[in-house]
Amino acid sequence: MYCARLSLPLAFILSLSIHTIAQSNEGTQGKSSPAAVPVTLSMDWSRGDAHYGPDFIQLRAPCQPPSEKSCECVADFKVISSKEDAKEFANYVTSFERGKVPVNYRVWYNADGLVAGAQFLGLGKWTSDKLHRNDGLLGVKIKFHADGPGQVQSTKINSPGDCFPKYKH
Repeated sequence: MYCARLSLPLAFILSLSIHTIAQSNEGTQGKSSPAAVPVTLSMDWSRGDAHYGPDFIQLRAPCQPPSEKSCECVADFKVISSKEDAKEFANYVTSFERGKVPVNYRVWYNADGLVAGAQFLGLGKWTSDKLHRNDGLLGVKIKFHADGPGQVQSTKINSPGDCFPKYKH
């Protein structure tokens, strides 16, 4: 069985200023600026990586709402894994029960309740100002399983929107 992975980094989306996101959303849809809402994701952790070392942390959570596609939201902490406080951070994250790591984001929703952007705020006591700006960025990973050569599969990805529930006004 052939298995290919597609991972879409969101650094370019999350590095946009909120002003730009609000302007582009308003200009393209003719609706008001997005509403900013704090959202906490409960994520699962894994520790260690052959390249980034034993204190590398990756967090994962299923896409929202859960779907038939093999979709998960992923946040890597690559930069801190090479810093002097890497072990302290890794020990803190792994002290949480599996699937219960509280990761906080500020999420901007448009007038239709769809995600327009997200900003990493922190993980428990580790706020974003204690981490590199690339740590905690959220991406969507989808696995495709093909039965044989030449099989074509496609899916729609809303990144980072697939990671958050639709906003209910």
